[in-house]
Amino acid sequence: SSLVRQLGVGRRGSKNDRRDAQVLAEASARNGDSLPFVHVPSSRSRQLRRALAARSSLVATRAKLVVTVKSLLRQELIVLAGGTPKGFSKRVRRVIESPERLAIIGPILQSIDAISASIEECNATVALLSDDYPAIKLLKTVPGIGPVIAAMIVAVIDDHERFNKGANLASYAGLTPGENTTGGKRRLTGITRAGQGQLRTML
Repeated sequence: SSLVRQLGVGRRGSKNDRRDAQVLAEASARNGDSLPFVHVPSSRSRQLRRALAARSSLVATRAKLVVTVKSLLRQELIVLAGGTPKGFSKRVRRVIESPERLAIIGPILQSIDAISASIEECNATVALLSDDYPAIKLLKTVPGIGPVIAAMIVAVIDDHERFNKGANLASYAGLTPGENTTGGKRRLTGITRAGQGQLRTML
């Protein structure tokens, strides 16, 4: 943003899209490769991103509903055994004996079941879209990398050749430490959390 201001975009508190676009175009022509370019994702990558974004939203919604049910059960001193979110509703129904309790929690469990079915549909869509990417098949051979994470990596990166080295890619995902160096003493901070949030969270 500081570079944009130095070029004169929005100078003197006056913003004009046509004039600002002309300033940026002229600066790009003068400076060549010294100005950073914005990567435009391919149509395949955008389609895969949309499917993954829909899945992430459904997973987050289901997680909130699961937390709500667990909270209601704890009020009755009921603690559930561990398990996958997919089988959560069945585990809850096994421990609920009172019809009154089920009348309150039942609608939430129905919503969880419906969302779980939608997540499975999203998984099928992601798997179908992933068939066009040899890189996804290769990534899935890495221990700890499943089909969803592999698809997210490829969807976000799109063209790996735009990164000169792995450190640049890690920085793009916000996984590199920040730095607060002063007085000749180098001090590294936590990860920068810049870049694509969903990819960083999954990794």
